[in-house]
Amino acid sequence: MPTTIPDTLYSPDYTKKQLEPFLKSVIPMLEEILRRGLMLFDRYTQRPEGNDDDLVITFVYRHIFELLDSVKIQFAECAPAMAALQLRAMMEALFSIEYLTEIKSKTAERALAYRYVLEGNRRQFYLEQDPSTEEGKELRKYIEKSPYAKEWRPLDPKEVSEHLAEVGQILNRQEYKFMAKAFLKATKRVRNPSWYTLHGGPRSIRELARYLKHADWYAFLYREWSERGHGRDVIDRILTQGSKGTAARALRDV
Repeated sequence: MPTTIPDTLYSPDYTKKQLEPFLKSVIPMLEEILRRGLMLFDRYTQRPEGNDDDLVITFVYRHIFELLDSVKIQFAECAPAMAALQLRAMMEALFSIEYLTEIKSKTAERALAYRYVLEGNRRQFYLEQDPSTEEGKELRKYIEKSPYAKEWRPLDPKEVSEHLAEVGQILNRQEYKFMAKAFLKATKRVRNPSWYTLHGGPRSIRELARYLKHADWYAFLYREWSERGHGRDVIDRILTQGSKGTAARALRDV
């Protein structure tokens, strides 16, 4: 028998009924935006020519519509509050595409920086799987007091070795060696630089937004969505005053 709770705390069917006129117009609109975006993705990826720079741009673009699909589902189910997490990620992806394509002569360099950081993260992950590496020792020390740490099983050593060899071959290319120097230089400005920080770029997402002339988006939207993601807005957002006094808003509150 399902658990019974007050309708004032959770009543999704009632919420859907209240928002039905809104949903009839908004959900088809979001669906059409999603389909048009994916149509363009499909059209571009069918082109025979292309390079790794295009790969970065097109797949970050594809990422946006994966996030939009999630937002559409949340809106359709009248649960938009947590869509803030996807909307924030969409904004970051939009910033990435705009920065990658902003200056045509720098697109290749910026796309390479993106791929370099990606490969560095892959290398870090596989090194952490190996207990003989410094990275592996540090990870095990970090999780040792966790009650479930003993249940964790790293990847098969042979698989780890194969992946590290693959990443090593990529990072050993001349262009990646050049990028490694740029990354090392960036660490003097920022402890853990992002790909867009290389070559004197913005040091943070906040600086990136300002550089791209979207400081207003960052100040009024991104920061609020970040508060949601980190749970720092829970009191202001959930606490309400009703006829019977202080109460918590229902899930999927209109």
